[in-house]
Amino acid sequence: MNEFVASNGVKVWVDGISGIVSVASSNVKTFPTERIDPVDAIALREFFQHERDEELGRWRSTIDANWTAALDAETGWVQFRKDDGLHEFSMTKRNPSLTGWSSCLQAIGREYLDAHPERKPWEDATPGQVWDVDLEYGGVRAVVVYSARHAEPIAVFRDPYTQVEYETDDSTIRDARRIYPESDHV
Repeated sequence: MNEFVASNGVKVWVDGISGIVSVASSNVKTFPTERIDPVDAIALREFFQHERDEELGRWRSTIDANWTAALDAETGWVQFRKDDGLHEFSMTKRNPSLTGWSSCLQAIGREYLDAHPERKPWEDATPGQVWDVDLEYGGVRAVVVYSARHAEPIAVFRDPYTQVEYETDDSTIRDARRIYPESDHV
């Protein structure tokens, strides 16, 4: 983590060589001090909490920073927990039913889903495959190729008739289905 911005707008960063943590607030100090400004203390507290959350694989809500969540990759369940340890709820990303929860918990659940969008199968398309691609303005049967129009070659859908290319994460793609090969086991 090079730079972190706390909820109060104060920037905190770590020098990559020395490992020294620095704070940039409006109360800039040019000399060593034994006291720390309360604004800087809040920023540092949030910075270290963010570091620890990353170490533990936790996501923390910006709506209510007392709520964290972690995804169990094996089961697909997301476990939400309040810092007091007394309140928990869970959901699956595949079937995120938010009904029955308080409006606050619904907002936290939606915030988590927005921060962790589900990767679409076609985003992992590889050259040599053929896909039926459903775009916002119509469908196309496309071949996946490496595009040379980018600094580094990337996989794109190319319409074989018009030669129009669509990046695999293009926002106009509504759905796609691989038709060749039918499976990864050829």
